[in-house]
Amino acid sequence: MAKNNSSSFDEIEQTALLATQLAQLCTNADYADVTFIVENNRIPAHRVILATRSEYFRALLYGGLKESKQSEIRLDVPVKAFEHLIKYIYTGSMSLKQMSDSEIIETLGLAHQYGFIDLQKAIVGRLSKVISIENVCLLFNIAQLFHLDHLLSASGAFMDENATRIVSLESFRGLSYDALLTLLDRDTFDAPEVDIFKAVHGWCCFNQADQPKCKALYGKVRFTLIPQKDLFAVVRSANVLDSDRLLDIIDEKAKIKNPTYRGLVSD
Repeated sequence: MAKNNSSSFDEIEQTALLATQLAQLCTNADYADVTFIVENNRIPAHRVILATRSEYFRALLYGGLKESKQSEIRLDVPVKAFEHLIKYIYTGSMSLKQMSDSEIIETLGLAHQYGFIDLQKAIVGRLSKVISIENVCLLFNIAQLFHLDHLLSASGAFMDENATRIVSLESFRGLSYDALLTLLDRDTFDAPEVDIFKAVHGWCCFNQADQPKCKALYGKVRFTLIPQKDLFAVVRSANVLDSDRLLDIIDEKAKIKNPTYRGLVSD
């Protein structure tokens, strides 16, 4: 007599049902044992779920900190981004197309802060595909701040390809000091050096940067690549270099046989 094949009855797979039921707990006050107060909004949650999903919340809620004994915890974070993150914690999903660009960026900041590495990578992957003239300076800033190598590389390459436009953008002045230093170090950032000088000078004036920062930034400008007429008409009139330094630059220009131009990449 043939043996019945019962292998199809040996495994019960109902993870979709489990996910649906857990999702129903999201921001639901039923059985909640902690409430986050974010921008005066009360967001109920369940300690064990948050602690299971995040080492940050495990330390916050069970690590002996004062918050571990509080039923209400105030957080100084953007409320929309926090709500998106809480939903992700309970459901494992996030619809970026339903979010504004600012919400996506703020959520990326929370993912980085709270150690959601997989979520961070997913958001970076999406941002790397939607880089534009309008947002590239902001994305370069974020990549520099959070040490997001993939986004830094992608946004940096976009800036290289559009360098002449980038230095004329108003958002260029919104670059952080560290991000601007990183950008000026790029041999592939191929804009006319006199335009780079104008942009750096504009950044220093707009941000009211102190002398050490300005000195460091001007030190990244390759003055020997600036035509002599622009050295007098533009650089000299900006009054950031003394006469002796200008004469030294002119002397260096005459001696250099192979200037290090931007935009040239070695094999």
